[in-house]
Amino acid sequence: MKTIFALLLILLTHQSSWGAPTKYVIGLQTVLQAEESVRTKLSSKLLDALKQVTSSTADSKNKEFEEELNEKTQIVADAKNDIKENQLRIEFLNSLINKLEPMGEISDIKKVLNDVLIDLAHKQLISSAEHSVESNLWLFETYLAIAVRDIMEANEDMAEFIKKYIVYSSIREPRSPSEFLKERNYITP
Repeated sequence: MKTIFALLLILLTHQSSWGAPTKYVIGLQTVLQAEESVRTKLSSKLLDALKQVTSSTADSKNKEFEEELNEKTQIVADAKNDIKENQLRIEFLNSLINKLEPMGEISDIKKVLNDVLIDLAHKQLISSAEHSVESNLWLFETYLAIAVRDIMEANEDMAEFIKKYIVYSSIREPRSPSEFLKERNYITP
C-alpha cells in the first residue's frame, strides 16, 4: 500500500511537467491557430475566385473573354497555391509541436530546436523518397535549423522567431536564412 501511495505521489508531483504544455509549445500553438484561421480566409478567397470564373460569359469570337478567363483562372491558381502553402505550414507546426510537447521543460531551446528540425528534415526526406513525392519541406526545415542556430537570439521568443521565418520563407519554395538575417531587426544591441 505504501508503494502505491508513493507512486501516486510521484506521479502527481511530476504530472505538471509531463502533462502541461511548455511556453514553447503554447507559443507554437498560437502560431498554429493563426495559420488555421488564415485557412478559413483562403478557402473563402478560393470560392470567390471560382465564382468569378463562372460569372464570365462564353463568347468564342471575343478575345477579351479569353483574356478575362485566363486572368480569373490565374486568380484561382494563386488561391490554390496559397492554400497549399498554408497547409504545409499547418503540417509543419503540428509536427514541430508533436516533437516538442513530450520533452517538457527545455533548458537550451536553440540546441533542442536545431536537433528537432534536423530530425524532421531527415524524416521528410525519407518519406519523400519512399513515397515518390517531391516536397521542399525538408529544405525549409534545414534552413530554419540554420536560422535558429545562427540568427535567433538567446532572449528571443522562439515561436515568434519561427512565425517571422515562416512569413519570410515559403515552405513550398524555401529561402536562404542569409536574406532573413539582412532583413531582420535585432533584439539585443
